[in-house]
Amino acid sequence: MELSDFYNLHAGETCLLVGNGPNLLLTPPELFDYPSFGMNTCHLYDGDWIPDYYVTVDQRVMREFGDAILDKLSDIPKFIPRPNLNKWQGDNFYRYLHRPGEMNLDALRPDGLTIQGITYRNVMHAAIQVALHMGFTTMLMIGVQHRPHKAQCHFWGTDHGMNSTHYPDWIDGYKYFVDSLPCFSFLNLSEDTCVSADILPRADWREYAN
Repeated sequence: MELSDFYNLHAGETCLLVGNGPNLLLTPPELFDYPSFGMNTCHLYDGDWIPDYYVTVDQRVMREFGDAILDKLSDIPKFIPRPNLNKWQGDNFYRYLHRPGEMNLDALRPDGLTIQGITYRNVMHAAIQVALHMGFTTMLMIGVQHRPHKAQCHFWGTDHGMNSTHYPDWIDGYKYFVDSLPCFSFLNLSEDTCVSADILPRADWREYAN
């Protein structure tokens, strides 16, 4: 497949966006039966779950976990930004254009990932836009905790090298998508989440579990 082949591949469907917050263990991804997106260090999840798609934006992920990710997630499509991660080579990589600047909705266009490019403030923003490009209209999110001043905490431990100074931009990004796309559903199923329902609407995960 080419990157362009993913446009509207899942038109009208529901997907699961799997964050890496400590609260992921309260809503394990294997409880859900939707096409799923894993992000960043999802390969450290202890279990048999493997996402259908993988997204990252971070050079540190490539440097520190690149080989392990390729080993565990070799068979699934992996969406990474160009030119940021051009040095990362391996099987099943699809390189979307990272266009710095203001957030936009160009991911909805056929050339949104290839020519127009996408802007993001964190990896979940990037995954949302890849999902939008694929045609998903309902985004279920788990592992979204975002506890203030503890953004480095993950389900697998603490990432001491992570910079959390952009936390307000992360929250603003969620609000942008929710406000700009009223015909789409963005639902935070995460337990113990710190993201206000005014920013990211919530729903009971039990209604969507297997």
